[in-house]
Amino acid sequence: MKSALMLATSNETSGGVHVTRDGGPSESEKSQNFEKLWRRLPLGQGSFFLYTRRAAPLGPAQMTDSIHLSIIVPAYREEKRILPTLQKIEAYRRVKPFRSEVIIVDDCSPDGTCRVVEQFMADKTGYRLLRNEKNTGKGGSVRNGMLAAQGTYRLFSDADLSTPIEDADGFFNYFEGAVDGAKYDVVIGSRRVAGAHLVQRQPLHREASGRIFSLLVRALAVPGFYDTQCGFKMFTAAAAEQIFKRQTIPGFGFDVEILFIALNVLGYKIKEAPVHWEDSPATTVRLFRDSTRMFRDLLTIRKNNEKKIYQ
Repeated sequence: MKSALMLATSNETSGGVHVTRDGGPSESEKSQNFEKLWRRLPLGQGSFFLYTRRAAPLGPAQMTDSIHLSIIVPAYREEKRILPTLQKIEAYRRVKPFRSEVIIVDDCSPDGTCRVVEQFMADKTGYRLLRNEKNTGKGGSVRNGMLAAQGTYRLFSDADLSTPIEDADGFFNYFEGAVDGAKYDVVIGSRRVAGAHLVQRQPLHREASGRIFSLLVRALAVPGFYDTQCGFKMFTAAAAEQIFKRQTIPGFGFDVEILFIALNVLGYKIKEAPVHWEDSPATTVRLFRDSTRMFRDLLTIRKNNEKKIYQ
C-alpha cells in the first residue's frame, strides 16, 4: 500500500492551486486508509492539504472517550531506533486508564523508517504516520504533529526516548495544580534542575556547549530556564494550538522559539520539571553545525518579535 503524501498548496495571493503527486494515495486508499488534513503555513507561505495514514479503526470502548494524551515523535533516519521506542510507548499505553494517540512524523527519511513504523502500527489502534513533503527539520516535524494532534495534553518526545515515556505521568500534576497550586500551560523536561536523574551523561564537550547555549538563551530570549533543549515537552491543547501556529523556525532552534512565544507573547505559565535522562550516542545533532544554526535562530527570534510576527 502506498504511504507517500499528496500535497495541494494554495497560493492566497494568486488564488491558484498547485497539486504535487509523488506516489500518493489512490482515491480508494484515501477513503479507506488516509485522512485529509488542512494546514496553514506560517509567514504567509500558503496552506496545504496533507494525507496521513491511519491506524486500525478504534474499538467501541475507545470511541466513547476523548483523547487524553497525544504523543508526537519526530523521526529522521530512525530505522534502527524507532521500533524499540514504539514498543515502549505501546507498553505504556496499554497500562494507562486514559485514551491516547501516537503520531510519528517522518521528515523524508531515506532509510526504512516509514516501513518499520507501518509494520508496527498495522494491527494497532491509535497510531498515525505523518510524512512531511520535504525535509524540514525537527522543529517542522514537531509543529506538524502538534497541529494534527487531538489530545487534551500533547507531548513531543525524541525518537530515542532519552527520557522514558513514563516521565509523562509526573507532568500531569503540574497542569492540574497538584504540585505547587499553580496550573501550568506548558511543562518542559529538564536535565539541570533539582530532582533530575542522569543515567548516562552527555560527553563533556557536548554538555559544556549546552550550558553555554543555555546562558545565551537566558540572555537573549527566555530568562529563567536552565534546559530549553531537552526533547520532552508537554502542552495543553489550547497552548499547543496557539504556540505552534506561530512557530517559524523548523530546525533545532525551535525549542527556544516556542518557549519565547509561550512566555513573552502569550503569557503562558511554564514549568521546568526534572526528568530521567540517558544520553543516546546515536544522536543526529551535530555540535558545531547545529550550535551555529541555533545561535542564528536566537537572533531570528528577536528580529521576529521586533517585527511583531508572533502577534
